[in-house]
Amino acid sequence: MPVTITFHKVSEKKQEHGQSIIWLQNTTSFDYQGFNPREVDVEYQWTEYFLADKVATGTAICYNHGDETPEPENGVFYEISIIAGDQELEPNDLWSDAEEYWRCFDTNNDA
Repeated sequence: MPVTITFHKVSEKKQEHGQSIIWLQNTTSFDYQGFNPREVDVEYQWTEYFLADKVATGTAICYNHGDETPEPENGVFYEISIIAGDQELEPNDLWSDAEEYWRCFDTNNDA
């Protein structure tokens, strides 16, 4: 029986803070390019950037649901970063809600 799984680009649909997702981590080796599906929990963080050159300072602040963007100060500003596991998601990364993903394989729901 064929299975249809819907994946979204991060740039098209953002995950919720704390949501469990299946992330298609991009992998490359020599001339091979593929995806490594990983089940991860999404975490938001405020990443700090220098105002002058928009380069990350290496500092981040914990995000709490409903936070407003911290005010720029001392030559830095903040933007939301979406973290999956131990890596920051990129706009073209693909993801699916974990519950929806696993539901696709539930043979008890076949018509």
